[in-house]
Amino acid sequence: MGESYRKIKDTLIEKPELASVFNTEKDVSTITMIERNYIQQVIIQMYSVYIATKLGQFDFFEGIENDIRRYLSFPLSNQVWEEVKMFQDREFVAYIDEILHR
Repeated sequence: MGESYRKIKDTLIEKPELASVFNTEKDVSTITMIERNYIQQVIIQMYSVYIATKLGQFDFFEGIENDIRRYLSFPLSNQVWEEVKMFQDREFVAYIDEILHR
């Protein structure tokens, strides 16, 4: 799991154009394929952490939910989440939606 997180973080350094993912003013209709793919990788990482926590392999801490809420508050991330959540595990979707609506 640590390797996946490191890869996601390193991708931001290697591809500065991904900084737009964190732009609150970015128009979601202009999302690029690289932005979409990056966001999907982060969502997969979120799911991995969710499953690892559920299985007791990762200790839960409130900061995880704060990170998820903050990350999915950005327009592009939220747009991609809304598009892909129908393909995700129902329990995971309910968990994320609960976090977002607190």
